[in-house]
Amino acid sequence: MTATQVFLRFIKNEYTNDDGTINVRMLSAWRTELRKNRISSKPVTDSRGKIIYPVRYKRYSKNFVDDYLYRNRGTLNGFIRNFYLLRSSYYFYLTFGYTKSGVEKKIVSRWKKFLLDNIKENDDFAKYWTKNRKFNFTWKG
Repeated sequence: MTATQVFLRFIKNEYTNDDGTINVRMLSAWRTELRKNRISSKPVTDSRGKIIYPVRYKRYSKNFVDDYLYRNRGTLNGFIRNFYLLRSSYYFYLTFGYTKSGVEKKIVSRWKKFLLDNIKENDDFAKYWTKNRKFNFTWKG
């Protein structure tokens, strides 16, 4: 499983309630964030390279988390903090809490707990991505 697949499972886990129903407010916040976050999307431009207004966004690639970690030599464990810091959606901010530091702590703690609970211990999600090192994560269960 790639890092992007792990991240998308985390998102699905976040917008799904305990009883299996979907929290529409959280789903909408995550969709908006994925479309607007600078890590996972880029603005659509015209033939001259000018950004089209109103701005419409499209996905970078299927493996945008892997690409980001490879380009910036990051860890999967620390990815969510970078994703949060490069957010562009105030709706995301309003959905998760009222203070910037409170929202960041909540997202980071949920991400780390998710990794510990769902990824096998022998997978190194705390190691840095380099040119020669690629990771393939294994799901528990």
